[in-house]
Amino acid sequence: MLLHRLRWAASQLGARGGGRLLDPAVVLLRLSDMPGGWRRIDERRWRTGRSGGREPWAVRAREMGGVTAWRSFAAVPDGLWLWAQATPLASQADAASAIDGIWGRSLRNLRARVEVVASQEGPRLQFPDGPSATLEQQTRNAGREGMARYVAWTCRGVLSVVAGSGTGSAWSWPDLQSLASVQSERIRAMQERA
Repeated sequence: MLLHRLRWAASQLGARGGGRLLDPAVVLLRLSDMPGGWRRIDERRWRTGRSGGREPWAVRAREMGGVTAWRSFAAVPDGLWLWAQATPLASQADAASAIDGIWGRSLRNLRARVEVVASQEGPRLQFPDGPSATLEQQTRNAGREGMARYVAWTCRGVLSVVAGSGTGSAWSWPDLQSLASVQSERIRAMQERA
């Protein structure tokens, strides 16, 4: 795990634009997409496929100069957090391949002060452009119960993830799918302009 984190940290060096692929930062959810009371916490970019991925889709993304972008938000008084990620890949087939095993490639959030007490696959959500995957984690922090829900989907060669977490059952699947649809519309619009 340490080697994986070091490779990921190194992949952030020089990560700008999207090479020959779509610039992912322009399609990510924005603060204006969130209801009132939210603030942006962080934004990061890293070079796709540089953290040791040997899968054919990762190799092609690396060869094309692909970059992944990630942006996070918080509504701290409400105890809610959300992050969105976009990873443009060489093709829709590559995006569909990359969604397989996505949760196994995820890095644990070192800032999270919670313990994951249970993890299970969520419902199958339908997206018009390709496959999706969901994950639900029950969490605990100082006796408070929480929930993290993750939605991964593909849209025109972009693998995206939206994750919402908070105390109780803060995020519904329809809420997350609605935010995912906003990001998908941005992806479609950018690709139609290209």
